[in-house]
Amino acid sequence: MRDLYETALSGLTFSTIPPGLDQVMIGSLERSRNPDIRAEFLLGAVEGELPRRIVMDGLFRDADRQLLATQGIQLAKDRKSLQFGENYLAYIGLTRSSERLYVSYPQNVEGQVCQPSPLVRRLFAAFPQLVLEKVGFVQDASQLLSGAAEISTMAAGLRRNPLEPLWQAVYQHYASHSAYAEALKQVRYGLYFSANRQTLSKGLLRRMHGGTLRGSVSRLERFRRCPFSYFAAYGLKLQQRREFGLTARERGDLYHYVLSAVGLYLRERKIAWEQVDEQLAELLVDRVLHDCLPQFLAGIMSSSSRYAYLSHRLKRTLVAAVLLVARQLSQGAFIPVAYELPFGNVGQPDALPAFYLKLPDGRHMELSGRIDRVDMAEDVENGIAYFRIIDYKTGQASISSEDISAGLKLQLLLYLQVVLANSTVFTVHAPAPAGAYYITVNDTLPLVDTPDKLDFPSIRANGLSVDDAHALRLCDAQAARPRSSKSLLSVEQLDALREQLTAVLQETATAML
Repeated sequence: MRDLYETALSGLTFSTIPPGLDQVMIGSLERSRNPDIRAEFLLGAVEGELPRRIVMDGLFRDADRQLLATQGIQLAKDRKSLQFGENYLAYIGLTRSSERLYVSYPQNVEGQVCQPSPLVRRLFAAFPQLVLEKVGFVQDASQLLSGAAEISTMAAGLRRNPLEPLWQAVYQHYASHSAYAEALKQVRYGLYFSANRQTLSKGLLRRMHGGTLRGSVSRLERFRRCPFSYFAAYGLKLQQRREFGLTARERGDLYHYVLSAVGLYLRERKIAWEQVDEQLAELLVDRVLHDCLPQFLAGIMSSSSRYAYLSHRLKRTLVAAVLLVARQLSQGAFIPVAYELPFGNVGQPDALPAFYLKLPDGRHMELSGRIDRVDMAEDVENGIAYFRIIDYKTGQASISSEDISAGLKLQLLLYLQVVLANSTVFTVHAPAPAGAYYITVNDTLPLVDTPDKLDFPSIRANGLSVDDAHALRLCDAQAARPRSSKSLLSVEQLDALREQLTAVLQETATAML
Protein backbone atom coordinates (compact mmCIF):
# COMPACT_ATOMS: atom_id res chain seq x y z
CA MET A 1 0.00 0.00 0.00
CA ARG A 2 2.84 2.40 0.84
CA ASP A 3 4.42 1.81 -2.56
CA LEU A 4 1.09 2.60 -4.20
CA TYR A 5 0.80 5.95 -2.38
CA GLU A 6 4.42 6.88 -3.15
CA THR A 7 3.89 6.13 -6.83
CA ALA A 8 0.71 8.23 -6.92
CA LEU A 9 2.27 11.17 -5.06
CA SER A 10 5.40 11.16 -7.25
CA GLY A 11 3.24 12.04 -10.25
CA LEU A 12 1.79 15.16 -8.66
CA THR A 13 3.01 18.67 -9.47
CA PHE A 14 2.44 21.85 -7.51
CA SER A 15 1.80 25.17 -9.21
CA THR A 16 3.13 27.29 -6.32
CA ILE A 17 5.83 27.17 -3.70
CA PRO A 18 4.49 27.48 -0.14
CA PRO A 19 4.03 31.25 0.24
CA GLY A 20 6.05 33.49 2.53
CA LEU A 21 6.05 37.18 3.39
CA ASP A 22 7.93 38.02 0.18
CA GLN A 23 7.56 35.73 -2.77
CA VAL A 24 7.87 35.53 -6.53
CA MET A 25 5.31 33.43 -8.34
CA ILE A 26 5.95 32.11 -11.84
CA GLY A 27 3.13 30.49 -13.74
CA SER A 28 0.90 30.49 -16.77
CA LEU A 29 -2.28 32.53 -16.95
CA GLU A 30 -4.37 29.37 -16.78
CA ARG A 31 -2.99 28.51 -13.33
CA SER A 32 -2.35 31.97 -11.82
CA ARG A 33 -5.33 32.86 -9.66
CA ASN A 34 -3.71 34.69 -6.72
CA PRO A 35 -5.56 38.04 -6.31
CA ASP A 36 -2.99 39.56 -3.94
CA ILE A 37 -0.23 40.32 -6.45
CA ARG A 38 1.39 43.74 -6.03
CA ALA A 39 3.59 43.72 -9.16
CA GLU A 40 3.24 41.58 -12.27
CA PHE A 41 5.48 40.89 -15.27
CA LEU A 42 3.37 39.74 -18.23
CA LEU A 43 5.69 38.14 -20.78
CA GLY A 44 5.19 37.25 -24.43
CA ALA A 45 2.54 39.83 -25.40
CA VAL A 46 2.77 38.83 -29.08
CA GLU A 47 0.02 38.89 -31.65
CA GLY A 48 -1.57 35.46 -31.80
CA GLU A 49 -0.25 34.46 -28.37
CA LEU A 50 -1.89 36.95 -25.99
CA PRO A 51 -4.72 36.34 -26.31
CA ARG A 52 -3.89 33.02 -27.90
CA ARG A 53 -5.44 32.64 -31.33
CA ILE A 54 -7.71 29.63 -31.52
CA VAL A 55 -7.36 27.64 -34.73
CA MET A 56 -9.53 24.56 -35.11
CA ASP A 57 -8.66 22.18 -37.93
CA GLY A 58 -11.05 19.41 -36.95
CA LEU A 59 -13.82 17.85 -38.96
CA PHE A 60 -16.65 19.98 -37.55
CA ARG A 61 -17.00 23.71 -38.07
CA ASP A 62 -18.63 26.00 -35.51
CA ALA A 63 -21.86 25.95 -37.51
CA ASP A 64 -21.81 22.12 -37.50
CA ARG A 65 -21.34 22.04 -33.73
CA GLN A 66 -24.23 24.45 -33.20
CA LEU A 67 -26.46 22.40 -35.48
CA LEU A 68 -25.61 19.19 -33.62
CA ALA A 69 -26.24 20.94 -30.28
CA THR A 70 -29.81 21.71 -31.38
CA GLN A 71 -30.25 17.95 -31.89
CA GLY A 72 -29.04 17.23 -28.36
CA ILE A 73 -25.55 16.12 -29.42
CA GLN A 74 -22.95 17.91 -27.32
CA LEU A 75 -19.42 18.14 -28.68
CA ALA A 76 -16.39 20.06 -27.42
CA LYS A 77 -16.61 23.84 -27.24
CA ASP A 78 -16.65 25.72 -30.51
CA ARG A 79 -13.93 28.14 -31.56
CA LYS A 80 -15.83 31.23 -30.45
CA SER A 81 -16.30 29.89 -26.92
CA LEU A 82 -12.65 28.91 -26.68
CA GLN A 83 -11.60 32.35 -27.97
CA PHE A 84 -13.75 34.02 -25.30
CA GLY A 85 -11.86 31.96 -22.74
CA GLU A 86 -8.51 33.12 -24.11
CA ASN A 87 -9.68 36.73 -24.03
CA TYR A 88 -10.73 36.26 -20.42
CA LEU A 89 -7.29 34.90 -19.53
CA ALA A 90 -5.71 37.99 -21.11
CA TYR A 91 -8.06 40.13 -19.01
CA ILE A 92 -6.90 38.27 -15.90
CA GLY A 93 -3.29 38.90 -16.84
CA LEU A 94 -3.86 42.63 -17.19
CA THR A 95 -5.92 43.10 -14.02
CA ARG A 96 -4.35 40.78 -11.45
CA SER A 97 -1.72 43.12 -9.95
CA SER A 98 -2.69 45.92 -7.57
CA GLU A 99 0.25 48.31 -7.97
CA ARG A 100 2.51 47.68 -10.98
CA LEU A 101 2.14 45.96 -14.35
CA TYR A 102 4.98 45.34 -16.79
CA VAL A 103 4.12 44.00 -20.27
CA SER A 104 6.88 42.77 -22.57
CA TYR A 105 7.15 41.20 -26.01
CA PRO A 106 10.07 40.09 -28.23
CA GLN A 107 10.78 41.88 -31.50
CA ASN A 108 11.66 38.60 -33.21
CA VAL A 109 11.74 34.90 -32.44
CA GLU A 110 14.12 32.61 -34.35
CA GLY A 111 14.57 35.27 -37.02
CA GLN A 112 10.84 35.83 -37.53
CA VAL A 113 9.55 39.34 -36.90
CA CYS A 114 6.94 39.50 -34.12
CA GLN A 115 4.13 42.03 -33.92
CA PRO A 116 2.95 43.21 -30.51
CA SER A 117 -0.40 41.99 -29.26
CA PRO A 118 -3.42 44.22 -29.98
CA LEU A 119 -3.61 44.56 -26.19
CA VAL A 120 -0.38 46.58 -26.28
CA ARG A 121 -1.91 49.10 -28.66
CA ARG A 122 -5.00 49.29 -26.47
CA LEU A 123 -2.85 50.01 -23.43
CA PHE A 124 -1.08 52.86 -25.23
CA ALA A 125 -4.43 54.24 -26.37
CA ALA A 126 -5.86 54.08 -22.84
CA PHE A 127 -2.69 55.39 -21.14
CA PRO A 128 -0.86 57.82 -23.49
CA GLN A 129 1.76 58.50 -20.82
CA LEU A 130 3.14 54.95 -21.04
CA VAL A 131 6.80 54.66 -22.05
CA LEU A 132 8.10 51.88 -24.31
CA GLU A 133 11.54 50.68 -23.23
CA LYS A 134 13.73 48.55 -25.48
CA VAL A 135 15.88 46.04 -23.63
CA GLY A 136 18.95 44.83 -25.46
CA PHE A 137 21.34 41.97 -24.84
CA VAL A 138 22.00 41.02 -21.21
CA GLN A 139 24.97 42.98 -19.86
CA ASP A 140 25.05 41.94 -16.22
CA ALA A 141 25.32 38.49 -14.66
CA SER A 142 22.60 39.47 -12.21
CA GLN A 143 20.15 39.38 -15.11
CA LEU A 144 20.91 35.72 -15.76
CA LEU A 145 18.80 32.89 -14.45
CA SER A 146 20.58 29.76 -13.31
CA GLY A 147 20.02 26.81 -15.57
CA ALA A 148 20.93 25.35 -18.95
CA ALA A 149 18.66 27.83 -20.77
CA GLU A 150 21.23 30.60 -20.19
CA ILE A 151 24.19 28.68 -21.60
CA SER A 152 23.33 29.92 -25.10
CA THR A 153 23.38 33.50 -23.77
CA MET A 154 26.80 32.89 -22.27
CA ALA A 155 28.06 31.34 -25.52
CA ALA A 156 26.93 34.39 -27.50
CA GLY A 157 28.75 36.66 -25.04
CA LEU A 158 31.96 34.63 -25.27
CA ARG A 159 31.75 34.63 -29.05
CA ARG A 160 31.66 38.42 -29.11
CA ASN A 161 34.42 38.88 -26.54
CA PRO A 162 36.13 35.75 -25.16
CA LEU A 163 38.16 37.84 -22.69
CA GLU A 164 35.17 39.54 -21.08
CA PRO A 165 35.45 38.90 -17.30
CA LEU A 166 31.66 38.69 -16.95
CA TRP A 167 31.29 35.75 -19.33
CA GLN A 168 34.41 34.03 -18.05
CA ALA A 169 32.91 34.13 -14.55
CA VAL A 170 29.62 32.74 -15.85
CA TYR A 171 31.51 29.97 -17.65
CA GLN A 172 33.37 29.04 -14.46
CA HIS A 173 30.04 28.94 -12.63
CA TYR A 174 28.64 26.36 -15.04
CA ALA A 175 31.95 24.46 -15.20
CA SER A 176 31.76 23.88 -11.44
CA HIS A 177 28.59 21.80 -11.93
CA SER A 178 28.99 18.41 -13.57
CA ALA A 179 25.40 18.53 -14.86
CA TYR A 180 26.45 21.09 -17.48
CA ALA A 181 29.54 19.24 -18.72
CA GLU A 182 27.96 18.04 -21.98
CA ALA A 183 26.44 21.44 -22.73
CA LEU A 184 29.78 23.19 -22.13
CA LYS A 185 31.46 20.70 -24.45
CA GLN A 186 29.12 21.87 -27.23
CA VAL A 187 29.90 25.50 -26.37
CA ARG A 188 33.65 24.92 -26.65
CA TYR A 189 33.18 23.09 -29.94
CA GLY A 190 31.21 26.02 -31.34
CA LEU A 191 33.66 28.66 -30.10
CA TYR A 192 36.71 26.98 -31.61
CA PHE A 193 35.11 25.49 -34.68
CA SER A 194 36.89 26.23 -37.94
CA ALA A 195 35.11 25.33 -41.14
CA ASN A 196 37.06 23.55 -43.85
CA ARG A 197 35.87 25.69 -46.71
CA GLN A 198 35.87 24.32 -50.22
CA THR A 199 34.91 26.47 -53.16
CA LEU A 200 32.82 25.24 -56.05
CA SER A 201 34.64 24.43 -59.26
CA LYS A 202 34.69 26.96 -62.08
CA GLY A 203 32.92 24.49 -64.32
CA LEU A 204 30.04 24.09 -61.91
CA LEU A 205 29.75 27.86 -61.44
CA ARG A 206 29.65 28.36 -65.21
CA ARG A 207 26.84 25.79 -65.44
CA MET A 208 24.95 27.69 -62.75
CA HIS A 209 25.38 31.21 -64.12
CA GLY A 210 26.44 30.88 -67.75
CA GLY A 211 28.56 33.53 -69.38
CA THR A 212 26.46 36.41 -68.01
CA LEU A 213 25.48 36.68 -64.36
CA ARG A 214 21.78 37.50 -64.26
CA GLY A 215 19.84 38.26 -61.12
CA SER A 216 18.65 40.96 -58.78
CA VAL A 217 20.44 43.22 -56.34
CA SER A 218 18.78 41.38 -53.44
CA ARG A 219 20.57 38.22 -54.58
CA LEU A 220 23.90 40.01 -54.45
CA GLU A 221 23.11 41.36 -50.97
CA ARG A 222 22.26 37.84 -49.85
CA PHE A 223 25.58 36.56 -51.20
CA ARG A 224 27.45 39.30 -49.31
CA ARG A 225 25.67 38.34 -46.08
CA CYS A 226 26.11 34.59 -46.46
CA PRO A 227 27.45 32.83 -49.59
CA PHE A 228 26.12 29.48 -48.42
CA SER A 229 22.62 30.91 -48.00
CA TYR A 230 22.84 32.22 -51.56
CA PHE A 231 23.99 28.84 -52.87
CA ALA A 232 21.23 27.00 -51.02
CA ALA A 233 18.53 29.34 -52.36
CA TYR A 234 19.68 29.92 -55.94
CA GLY A 235 22.03 27.01 -56.59
CA LEU A 236 20.20 24.14 -54.91
CA LYS A 237 16.82 25.94 -55.30
CA LEU A 238 15.88 25.24 -51.70
CA GLN A 239 12.82 27.10 -50.47
CA GLN A 240 11.21 27.37 -47.09
CA ARG A 241 7.85 25.66 -47.08
CA ARG A 242 5.19 28.34 -47.34
CA GLU A 243 2.22 28.03 -45.06
CA PHE A 244 -1.29 28.95 -46.05
CA GLY A 245 -1.71 32.09 -44.00
CA LEU A 246 -1.24 35.83 -43.85
CA THR A 247 2.46 36.22 -43.04
CA ALA A 248 4.53 39.42 -42.94
CA ARG A 249 5.66 38.72 -46.51
CA GLU A 250 2.11 38.50 -47.83
CA ARG A 251 1.12 41.65 -45.96
CA GLY A 252 4.05 43.46 -47.53
CA ASP A 253 3.03 42.32 -51.01
CA LEU A 254 -0.50 43.58 -50.39
CA TYR A 255 0.70 46.96 -49.08
CA HIS A 256 2.91 47.41 -52.15
CA TYR A 257 0.14 46.48 -54.54
CA VAL A 258 -2.51 48.73 -52.99
CA LEU A 259 -0.26 51.80 -52.71
CA SER A 260 0.80 51.34 -56.33
CA ALA A 261 -2.79 50.83 -57.52
CA VAL A 262 -3.97 53.93 -55.65
CA GLY A 263 -1.16 55.99 -57.15
CA LEU A 264 -1.92 54.80 -60.69
CA TYR A 265 -5.63 55.52 -60.22
CA LEU A 266 -4.88 59.10 -59.16
CA ARG A 267 -2.48 59.64 -62.06
CA GLU A 268 -4.86 58.26 -64.67
CA ARG A 269 -7.61 60.63 -63.49
CA LYS A 270 -5.22 63.56 -63.02
CA ILE A 271 -6.01 63.82 -59.29
CA ALA A 272 -3.20 65.37 -57.27
CA TRP A 273 -2.11 63.68 -54.07
CA GLU A 274 -2.76 66.97 -52.28
CA GLN A 275 -6.49 66.48 -52.94
CA VAL A 276 -6.62 63.14 -51.12
CA ASP A 277 -8.59 63.43 -47.88
CA GLU A 278 -9.82 60.71 -45.55
CA GLN A 279 -13.03 60.10 -47.50
CA LEU A 280 -11.23 59.75 -50.83
CA ALA A 281 -8.48 57.59 -49.28
CA GLU A 282 -11.04 55.19 -47.86
CA LEU A 283 -12.89 55.09 -51.17
CA LEU A 284 -9.71 54.30 -53.11
CA VAL A 285 -8.53 51.62 -50.71
CA ASP A 286 -11.99 50.03 -50.69
CA ARG A 287 -12.00 49.95 -54.47
CA VAL A 288 -8.58 48.30 -54.77
CA LEU A 289 -9.21 45.77 -51.98
CA HIS A 290 -12.59 44.86 -53.50
CA ASP A 291 -10.81 43.92 -56.72
CA CYS A 292 -7.78 42.12 -55.28
CA LEU A 293 -8.83 40.46 -52.00
CA PRO A 294 -10.97 37.71 -53.59
CA GLN A 295 -7.87 36.46 -55.46
CA PHE A 296 -5.36 37.26 -52.70
CA LEU A 297 -3.91 34.02 -51.26
CA ALA A 298 -6.69 31.96 -52.86
CA GLY A 299 -9.40 33.96 -51.12
CA ILE A 300 -8.10 33.39 -47.60
CA MET A 301 -9.39 36.78 -46.40
CA SER A 302 -12.98 35.54 -46.68
CA SER A 303 -12.35 32.10 -45.20
CA SER A 304 -13.23 32.92 -41.58
CA SER A 305 -14.37 35.65 -39.21
CA ARG A 306 -10.80 36.08 -38.03
CA TYR A 307 -9.58 36.89 -41.52
CA ALA A 308 -12.55 39.20 -42.00
CA TYR A 309 -11.32 41.10 -38.95
CA LEU A 310 -7.76 41.13 -40.35
CA SER A 311 -9.16 42.52 -43.61
CA HIS A 312 -10.69 45.37 -41.64
CA ARG A 313 -7.35 46.03 -39.93
CA LEU A 314 -5.50 45.93 -43.25
CA LYS A 315 -7.93 48.43 -44.69
CA ARG A 316 -7.46 50.84 -41.77
CA THR A 317 -3.68 50.52 -42.07
CA LEU A 318 -3.78 51.20 -45.81
CA VAL A 319 -6.08 54.22 -45.40
CA ALA A 320 -3.63 55.63 -42.84
CA ALA A 321 -0.71 54.90 -45.20
CA VAL A 322 -2.42 56.64 -48.14
CA LEU A 323 -3.16 59.70 -45.99
CA LEU A 324 0.39 59.81 -44.70
CA VAL A 325 1.88 59.58 -48.20
CA ALA A 326 -0.54 62.28 -49.36
CA ARG A 327 0.56 64.58 -46.55
CA GLN A 328 4.20 63.85 -47.28
CA LEU A 329 3.87 64.68 -50.97
CA SER A 330 1.80 67.78 -50.29
CA GLN A 331 4.67 69.32 -48.33
CA GLY A 332 7.06 69.33 -51.28
CA ALA A 333 7.28 69.78 -55.02
CA PHE A 334 8.04 66.15 -55.84
CA ILE A 335 5.41 64.10 -57.64
CA PRO A 336 5.44 60.34 -58.32
CA VAL A 337 6.24 59.54 -61.95
CA ALA A 338 6.38 55.75 -61.65
CA TYR A 339 5.01 53.03 -59.38
CA GLU A 340 6.35 49.47 -59.23
CA LEU A 341 8.71 50.37 -62.08
CA PRO A 342 10.40 47.26 -63.53
CA PHE A 343 13.83 47.26 -65.12
CA GLY A 344 15.42 44.39 -66.99
CA ASN A 345 12.12 42.51 -67.18
CA VAL A 346 11.86 41.30 -70.75
CA GLY A 347 8.32 41.28 -72.07
CA GLN A 348 7.01 44.23 -70.05
CA PRO A 349 6.49 47.23 -72.32
CA ASP A 350 7.09 49.83 -69.58
CA ALA A 351 10.26 48.21 -68.25
CA LEU A 352 13.52 50.12 -68.22
CA PRO A 353 16.66 48.41 -69.56
CA ALA A 354 18.55 46.10 -67.25
CA PHE A 355 21.57 47.35 -65.33
CA TYR A 356 24.64 46.08 -67.20
CA LEU A 357 28.12 45.97 -65.75
CA LYS A 358 31.27 44.67 -67.41
CA LEU A 359 33.42 42.50 -65.15
CA PRO A 360 37.24 42.52 -65.08
CA ASP A 361 37.44 39.10 -66.80
CA GLY A 362 35.36 40.31 -69.75
CA ARG A 363 32.08 38.74 -68.72
CA HIS A 364 28.98 40.76 -67.86
CA MET A 365 26.48 41.10 -65.05
CA GLU A 366 22.84 41.91 -65.77
CA LEU A 367 20.61 43.01 -62.90
CA SER A 368 16.84 43.39 -62.93
CA GLY A 369 14.33 44.46 -60.32
CA ARG A 370 11.32 46.56 -59.48
CA ILE A 371 11.34 50.07 -57.97
CA ASP A 372 8.45 50.81 -55.61
CA ARG A 373 8.18 54.52 -56.41
CA VAL A 374 10.07 57.16 -58.38
CA ASP A 375 9.48 60.84 -57.52
CA MET A 376 10.58 63.79 -59.65
CA ALA A 377 10.67 67.58 -59.19
CA GLU A 378 11.60 69.80 -62.13
CA ASP A 379 13.55 73.05 -61.87
CA VAL A 380 12.53 74.46 -65.22
CA GLU A 381 14.52 77.69 -64.83
CA ASN A 382 17.81 75.84 -64.40
CA GLY A 383 16.87 72.91 -66.65
CA ILE A 384 17.31 70.30 -63.90
CA ALA A 385 15.06 67.40 -62.93
CA TYR A 386 15.63 66.03 -59.42
CA PHE A 387 14.87 62.36 -58.74
CA ARG A 388 14.36 60.46 -55.52
CA ILE A 389 13.71 56.76 -54.90
CA ILE A 390 11.12 55.49 -52.42
CA ASP A 391 11.17 51.88 -51.23
CA TYR A 392 8.39 50.65 -48.94
CA LYS A 393 9.33 48.29 -46.13
CA THR A 394 7.12 46.46 -43.64
CA GLY A 395 9.90 46.50 -41.03
CA GLN A 396 12.28 49.16 -39.83
CA ALA A 397 15.04 49.79 -42.39
CA SER A 398 17.93 52.21 -42.62
CA ILE A 399 20.96 52.73 -44.84
CA SER A 400 24.41 54.23 -44.41
CA SER A 401 27.54 54.57 -46.49
CA GLU A 402 29.06 51.76 -44.39
CA ASP A 403 26.23 49.44 -45.47
CA ILE A 404 26.99 50.18 -49.10
CA SER A 405 30.73 49.63 -48.63
CA ALA A 406 30.04 46.26 -47.03
CA GLY A 407 27.66 45.30 -49.85
CA LEU A 408 24.73 44.81 -47.47
CA LYS A 409 22.44 47.63 -48.68
CA LEU A 410 22.93 48.16 -52.41
CA GLN A 411 19.31 48.34 -53.47
CA LEU A 412 18.46 52.04 -53.10
CA LEU A 413 21.63 53.36 -54.70
CA LEU A 414 21.37 50.94 -57.61
CA TYR A 415 17.76 51.97 -58.20
CA LEU A 416 18.87 55.60 -58.26
CA GLN A 417 21.56 54.71 -60.80
CA VAL A 418 19.01 53.01 -63.05
CA VAL A 419 16.59 55.96 -62.96
CA LEU A 420 19.28 58.59 -63.59
CA ALA A 421 20.62 56.57 -66.52
CA ASN A 422 17.13 56.45 -68.07
CA SER A 423 15.91 59.92 -67.11
CA THR A 424 14.83 60.71 -70.68
CA VAL A 425 11.83 58.44 -70.10
CA PHE A 426 10.50 61.03 -67.63
CA THR A 427 11.94 64.43 -68.61
CA VAL A 428 13.95 66.40 -71.14
CA HIS A 429 15.92 68.17 -68.41
CA ALA A 430 19.30 67.16 -67.05
CA PRO A 431 18.89 64.60 -64.24
CA ALA A 432 20.16 65.17 -60.72
CA PRO A 433 19.87 62.96 -57.61
CA ALA A 434 17.91 64.22 -54.60
CA GLY A 435 17.92 61.15 -52.39
CA ALA A 436 16.86 57.56 -51.82
CA TYR A 437 14.69 56.51 -48.88
CA TYR A 438 13.03 53.64 -47.07
CA ILE A 439 9.51 54.25 -45.75
CA THR A 440 8.02 51.88 -43.18
CA VAL A 441 4.42 50.87 -43.83
CA ASN A 442 2.88 48.26 -41.54
CA ASP A 443 0.03 47.79 -39.09
CA THR A 444 1.86 49.77 -36.41
CA LEU A 445 0.82 52.96 -38.20
CA PRO A 446 -1.54 55.11 -36.11
CA LEU A 447 -5.09 53.87 -36.69
CA VAL A 448 -7.39 56.78 -35.92
CA ASP A 449 -10.61 58.08 -37.32
CA THR A 450 -9.52 61.60 -38.27
CA PRO A 451 -6.45 62.49 -40.34
CA ASP A 452 -5.71 65.53 -38.16
CA LYS A 453 -4.67 63.16 -35.37
CA LEU A 454 -2.31 61.09 -37.50
CA ASP A 455 1.25 60.96 -36.24
CA PHE A 456 2.91 61.98 -39.51
CA PRO A 457 6.51 61.75 -38.24
CA SER A 458 5.95 58.01 -37.77
CA ILE A 459 6.33 57.51 -41.52
CA ARG A 460 9.39 59.72 -41.80
CA ALA A 461 11.81 58.30 -44.35
CA ASN A 462 15.18 56.78 -43.57
CA GLY A 463 17.76 57.10 -46.26
CA LEU A 464 20.33 59.28 -47.96
CA SER A 465 19.77 62.91 -48.99
CA VAL A 466 21.91 65.03 -51.29
CA ASP A 467 23.21 68.21 -49.69
CA ASP A 468 21.73 70.46 -52.35
CA ALA A 469 19.84 73.40 -50.89
CA HIS A 470 17.38 73.58 -53.77
CA ALA A 471 16.75 69.81 -53.77
CA LEU A 472 16.15 69.82 -50.02
CA ARG A 473 13.59 72.64 -50.34
CA LEU A 474 11.80 70.66 -53.03
CA CYS A 475 11.69 67.55 -50.82
CA ASP A 476 9.05 66.73 -48.28
CA ALA A 477 10.22 68.51 -45.17
CA GLN A 478 8.50 66.03 -42.85
CA ALA A 479 9.40 62.71 -44.39
CA ALA A 480 12.67 63.33 -46.20
CA ARG A 481 14.44 65.56 -43.68
CA PRO A 482 17.84 64.02 -42.87
CA ARG A 483 18.06 62.79 -39.31
CA SER A 484 21.83 63.02 -39.00
CA SER A 485 24.89 64.25 -40.80
CA LYS A 486 25.59 60.67 -41.90
CA SER A 487 22.45 60.68 -44.04
CA LEU A 488 23.28 64.02 -45.69
CA LEU A 489 25.81 63.62 -48.50
CA SER A 490 27.46 66.18 -50.70
CA VAL A 491 27.36 65.66 -54.46
CA GLU A 492 31.01 64.60 -54.34
CA GLN A 493 30.32 62.07 -51.56
CA LEU A 494 27.38 60.63 -53.48
CA ASP A 495 29.51 60.32 -56.64
CA ALA A 496 32.14 58.50 -54.59
CA LEU A 497 29.47 56.16 -53.24
CA ARG A 498 28.23 55.46 -56.75
CA GLU A 499 31.77 54.55 -57.81
CA GLN A 500 32.08 52.39 -54.73
CA LEU A 501 28.80 50.69 -55.65
CA THR A 502 30.27 49.74 -59.02
CA ALA A 503 33.39 48.35 -57.34
CA VAL A 504 31.34 46.34 -54.81
CA LEU A 505 29.14 44.93 -57.57
CA GLN A 506 32.17 43.88 -59.62
CA GLU A 507 33.84 42.35 -56.57
CA THR A 508 30.69 40.44 -55.61
CA ALA A 509 30.02 39.18 -59.13
CA THR A 510 33.63 38.01 -59.51
CA ALA A 511 33.39 36.12 -56.22
CA MET A 512 30.13 34.51 -57.33
CA LEU A 513 31.59 33.40 -60.65
